[in-house]
Amino acid sequence: MSLTSTHLLCGIGGDTEGFRLAGLAPVYALNHLPVAISSHRANFPQVAHHCADVSQLDMRTLPETDVLWASVICTEIAPAGRRKRHTGPLAVDAAGRPIGAGRFGRTRATAFDIVRAAEVFRFPYIVIENVTEFVSDWEVFPGWAGIWPLMGYRMQVVSASAAHIGDHVANLAPQHRDRVIIVLSRVDMPEPDLTLRPRSHCPGCGTVRGMQVWRKAASVRAARTGRPVVGKWNRQYDYRCPACGAVTEPHTRPAASIIDFTDRGTTIAEKTAAGRPPKPYTLARLAACIDYLQADNTRRTGTRRLRPNGAQRVAVIEWRNHCDGASGWEPFSGISAQGNHHGIVLPPPGWSPGEPLDVGDLTYRVITDHEQKLAQCFRPDYIVHGDKREERTLQIGNAVPPNMARWIGETIQDAVHTPGRRVFDLAA
Repeated sequence: MSLTSTHLLCGIGGDTEGFRLAGLAPVYALNHLPVAISSHRANFPQVAHHCADVSQLDMRTLPETDVLWASVICTEIAPAGRRKRHTGPLAVDAAGRPIGAGRFGRTRATAFDIVRAAEVFRFPYIVIENVTEFVSDWEVFPGWAGIWPLMGYRMQVVSASAAHIGDHVANLAPQHRDRVIIVLSRVDMPEPDLTLRPRSHCPGCGTVRGMQVWRKAASVRAARTGRPVVGKWNRQYDYRCPACGAVTEPHTRPAASIIDFTDRGTTIAEKTAAGRPPKPYTLARLAACIDYLQADNTRRTGTRRLRPNGAQRVAVIEWRNHCDGASGWEPFSGISAQGNHHGIVLPPPGWSPGEPLDVGDLTYRVITDHEQKLAQCFRPDYIVHGDKREERTLQIGNAVPPNMARWIGETIQDAVHTPGRRVFDLAA
C-alpha cells in the first residue's frame, strides 16, 4: 500500500522525487512561482498543481493525505553571505511584503501556514525541512514548537547533511548541505526511526556505522535555551565509531563524479583577450587551487583517501566569503539559489603532479546548471524549466535533495508497515 503526500514545495520538487523513490504517491503540489510549477508538472504530470501564495491559501482546498511536506521560509534566518540574522519584529511594506533586515521573497511555505493546514487536516505525518538556524535562531521557535503537542503531535528534530544520507555512494549527494528536518507524528501513529548511522571510515576499525555525537558546546547551548540540539557536521556534531569511540569520516560522493570533463573552460589569457580579465580575488583563488592540484589534499580532511588512484586532478574554485577552493575529490559546499559560487579548475593536458604549475596554465569555468542539478542528487533527465539560467539555478538551489526526502519517506514507510501493525486508513 502506498502512502499519499501533499507538498507545499519550493524549487523543482526534490521532496516529491524523494518520496516517489520511497514508494509514496504524491497527489498535490503548491508553489507561488509559475516556472517552479511548470518544472514540477513536467516531472509529475499525474499530480494536481496549484500556483498560489500559500499565505493566502484556503487550507480546506488541500487533499486529505497521509503525509504533508512543507519547506518553510528560511531567508531571514539563513546565514548566507553577509546577511544579518533578523531577531526583531516583522513589518510589511505597501505591497504587503515582509520587512525584516531587508525584504525577503515568499519562496516557501511559512511555518504558521503549516499550523493552519494541520488545523484542517490532522495529517498523520508532517515533514518540515529548513536550515539549522530555523531551530537555533528563530526567536519564536519555542512557541511554534509548543503548538504541536496541543494539536496531538510528537516532534522529532534531526540534523543531517545530504552528503551522508544513502546506503550506496550513488545515492549520496556530492554536496555538503546541512539541514534540519522536523518530523511531526500524530500521537496515534508510530514514530519513524530517524537515527543517523552513515557508513563511515574509522582509523582503527575500518568501515563502520557512525554514531552521531554532539559536541559539548552544542549540547550546552541547547540546554541553556531549551531548544532541540541542532547544528552542522564537523562543527556541532561528529560521527563516532560504535566500537572504539573514535571520530569517523562518513563516506561521501565527490564533486568530480558529476563534473563534465569534456568542458574544460578557458584560460586566463583567453578571458583577457575576450575583454573579461579575471578579478584579483579570482586570481587569488586560482592560486589557492594549485595547492589542491599539487598536494592532492581535501579542504576538510587533509587526506587523499577520497580520490581514486590514477584519477584526474581537479579543483573546485569557490567565489564565497572566507573560501578559496577545494579538491574536486570531496563534495561541493552547498549549492545556492542566489548565484554561481562554484567553478571547475583543471591543469593543462599532459601535466603530471609535481611539475611546475602556474595560474596562467589553468583552465576554469563556472559549473553548469545541469551540474548543479546533479550535485543536488537529481537524476540526469530530471526536467527543469526556465528561459534563463538564473531561473533554473534559483529552482535547483532551493530544492530539497531527493536523497534526503527519500530517507525520510522510507523511515515513515518502515514505521507504518512494521510487521504485525495494521496499516492506517484515513477513512476509518
